[in-house]
Amino acid sequence: MAGRLISAWCELRDDIRHFRTDRIETLSEISARYPRRRHDLIKLWREAESCEKFPKMTTAIF
Repeated sequence: MAGRLISAWCELRDDIRHFRTDRIETLSEISARYPRRRHDLIKLWREAESCEKFPKMTTAIF
C-alpha cells in the first residue's frame, strides 16, 4: 500500500500521529493553536522519527 501521509498533532491521542490523505474526508481550519512553540512540536516529531516509533516520513506539516 502506497500513499501520502500527513504528520500532525492529535488532540485525541495527545501525540503526533500520521494520517493517510486518502482517508481524510473533510478538513477545517480552526483558530485554536497548539499550546507549545512550533520548535517544540518539530523537536518531538524528530525524536519520534529517530526512535522509529512511526514510519519514516519525508515531509511534515505543522
